[in-house]
Amino acid sequence: MNTLDNLVSEYQNAVNEKDWTRDFSDLVEDLEGHKYGNKLNLKNEFLEKIGINHQHDNTTAGSLQSHAQNLLYLQSLGVTDIAKVITRLPQILKLSIEDTLQPHVDYLQKLGVTDIGKVVTKHPPILAYSIEDTLQPHVDYLETLGVTDIAKVVTRLPPILAYSIEDTLQPHIDYLENLGVTEIAKVVTKLPNILYYSIEDTLQPTVEYLEKLGVTDIAKVVTRHPQILPYSIEDTLQPHVDYLEELGVTDIAKVVTSLPQIFSLSIENNLQPTVDYLTNECYATISDIEKMPALVAYSLDKRIKPRHAFLQSKGVEVGYDIAVGTMLVPNDKKFAEQTAKSDHDEWMS
Repeated sequence: MNTLDNLVSEYQNAVNEKDWTRDFSDLVEDLEGHKYGNKLNLKNEFLEKIGINHQHDNTTAGSLQSHAQNLLYLQSLGVTDIAKVITRLPQILKLSIEDTLQPHVDYLQKLGVTDIGKVVTKHPPILAYSIEDTLQPHVDYLETLGVTDIAKVVTRLPPILAYSIEDTLQPHIDYLENLGVTEIAKVVTKLPNILYYSIEDTLQPTVEYLEKLGVTDIAKVVTRHPQILPYSIEDTLQPHVDYLEELGVTDIAKVVTSLPQIFSLSIENNLQPTVDYLTNECYATISDIEKMPALVAYSLDKRIKPRHAFLQSKGVEVGYDIAVGTMLVPNDKKFAEQTAKSDHDEWMS
């Protein structure tokens, strides 16, 4: 009689060879000549032998055949954390590939989702929701908001297709609209999680904090950088404000409105080195940075330093002959030809 080790070996060979349709029925038939309790142990032992630490109970076990085939199917989708998926949705090992799993995958692909494995790994239940009663109504709702890239939203936040429209999604939309946000689809596409965070505990406290800073156009800030709303006030927002004040920035609200992404830049690894270089090497002033906050958002190593060095090689002194903004803002072609008075090929070489 074939042993469990034979099945494990065949399964691993199928994975290595990417043979996603390999049939294990003969091996399983030889193995499953036991009472139900032993079959349950057999299935748990199979999972353990292939590196998945999960113990079934009688209600979610399924057959050994379905275990092997469904695990192989999940591998074919590119699921990276099988153990996590099984823990979140144990019944996935007994769901019919033909009747349930594949139709759900086909549906997601029709939405434009390309990384099915990533979506399933993030939220395994998406393969079990009713397409007609759950998934499609949520897609319809997102489309009524003006969202065109459904695939991007679903990839970023798969459970959005299961949140209660009435109790979760719509109240968040109402809240954003009350803030004055008009480009709802843009905000939702950038940060689908904004429809999940607690309004009372997360979103509103941040809005109140920004208002205390003097920010009047909350809608503009949120539209430009929705991620600002779930940032921790204590750990992220306040330290950045303290840093700007230490630099001598006087109009924090103006800087935040112009570049809300500044809160996503590490003070130690991004802001401080960039500000130091701009002020010490390029002779920019804090006033220059306050007038054009985007200066600190450019990559120090990939844009600021290379352009500065190239201009120096051409005898152009930043801070005297040209302003820092003139060096950083133009695209490569305009920078080479108009700013450096050179040619594009030389700059790109």
